[in-house]
Amino acid sequence: MEISKNENRESNFYYAFKFIPKEKGKDIEDFYTFARMSDEIVDKMLTNLPKDITLLKWQNELELGFDGKSTIELMNRIGKIREKYDINGLYFFELLRGLERDILQDRIKDFVELESYAYDVASTVGLISLKIFGYTSPIAPSFAINLGKALQIINIIRDVREDYLMRRIYIPLTLLDEFGVKESELMEKRVRPQMKEMLSILGKKAEDFYYKAFDTLYEKDKKTLFPAVAMGKIYFELYKKMKEDNFNVIENRYSLTKNEKLKIVMWEIVKGKLGLWKLQ
Repeated sequence: MEISKNENRESNFYYAFKFIPKEKGKDIEDFYTFARMSDEIVDKMLTNLPKDITLLKWQNELELGFDGKSTIELMNRIGKIREKYDINGLYFFELLRGLERDILQDRIKDFVELESYAYDVASTVGLISLKIFGYTSPIAPSFAINLGKALQIINIIRDVREDYLMRRIYIPLTLLDEFGVKESELMEKRVRPQMKEMLSILGKKAEDFYYKAFDTLYEKDKKTLFPAVAMGKIYFELYKKMKEDNFNVIENRYSLTKNEKLKIVMWEIVKGKLGLWKLQ
């Protein structure tokens, strides 16, 4: 699940992580701060970072942080989190590699490339988060990988127009060609049936990854992984809104209300505590 520079106290992440135990909550907050700031560097929107920082310098500071020697205190805390939860350090660099792809390319060629990109920018976030939350099943990482891909594709569908205005297109070019959709149509108010059909095909990919994720989720892990489960269900409810409206994403900006998000999160907490994992 890629971290948007616009994440705030009304975001999906805020509601999904609101009820995490205090210690883990601080650790996940530090990690998501790292991911968000990494995204900001790539988007040329530096906030509280030195103006001369580059992605390469950021990566070097991450390496130093793993040894507690970074000049950026956040990186030293990331190093401690990595050691504390025995997280594969490669995940952090794969995330940065994915964000770097936004600099090196502004188009996605095909579904193979899309899946690879989604793994880098979203599945890696899930894999790291999974280690912080804790799990028991050896196939739990498959849940994180597939859910990350599903959520990233849902983001791509929702943000079609915004991404195009930033000169980025994440819909595979092969899919655009297949349905005869021109790039310029991604910002026009008039939405042709071919575009909606194209987005429904992309949506089916998100659905496949979503259901595959939950097929690999061990029921008892839902007690500790409820933030990730809730996050997935929040995004899937958002996806269903788009689908029910025939993917009219050029004209509309889809979202869930605060109450809708809280209801999903609270229900997942209740199911985890009472052992009602099989209930939807």
